[in-house]
Amino acid sequence: LGTTSKYVENVFFASTERQHEIMDGFIADGCQLIVTGSETLTGLADEYSARYPGTKFMCISGELDRPNVGTAYARTQQAAYIAGKIAAMQPGVSRIGYVGSVYASDSVRNINAFALGMREIDPSLQLYVIHVGSWFDPRSERIAGLRLIHQYGVDILNYDSDSTTIVSLARDEGKYSVAMKSDGTALLGETNLLSQLFVWNDIFVQFVNASMDDAHWALYKDRDRFVGFERGAVSLGTMSSAVPAAPRLVARN
Repeated sequence: LGTTSKYVENVFFASTERQHEIMDGFIADGCQLIVTGSETLTGLADEYSARYPGTKFMCISGELDRPNVGTAYARTQQAAYIAGKIAAMQPGVSRIGYVGSVYASDSVRNINAFALGMREIDPSLQLYVIHVGSWFDPRSERIAGLRLIHQYGVDILNYDSDSTTIVSLARDEGKYSVAMKSDGTALLGETNLLSQLFVWNDIFVQFVNASMDDAHWALYKDRDRFVGFERGAVSLGTMSSAVPAAPRLVARN
């Protein structure tokens, strides 16, 4: 595309002062498109897009209605629904656990979709849910996962945090897992059945292209506000060899 880019990681965990330093640095460097990669940074995007109307912003997961702000997010609940079906079709499964992150709409809709998929296959299956109150808290996630395994006797663990703690824990405890946001099978092995992934490639390319032309920006800046498989925005990642043929057909269809 003939563009140059720069990025800063873990902005969400930075102090408010540091967050402002980062944004001020992007503005000072003449960045024409600034991407905030989390709903938790919506306030920051709101503040700076109002202050700098000549700069375009892409707000991931947030909902801002301003001419210089575009939004995008993926329907991960589509992947969660299919994952629920596949989990329910694993031989010998009777109980499934879910370690939720923050008790918010993102987490709840994935849990509901996963449960609907499970119960479409087997209405008698039980889903046990524990929220840890954070998007990234490996220690609390591990404790919740151990509790689901040893207190509730679950056979499979799903989750929606930003770590892979649950995938590692399930493997170490001789259980199956379903990963979120990372390809758990590729990273940590065959005990991870499949994954629920965001795929930003095409969306980001379209956003950058649109930002170069004001007419295109007006038309396309909110095109991907809430998209799924139809836009290639979600994926099931690498399927484990432990997934039988019948569930694989479910995933394809």
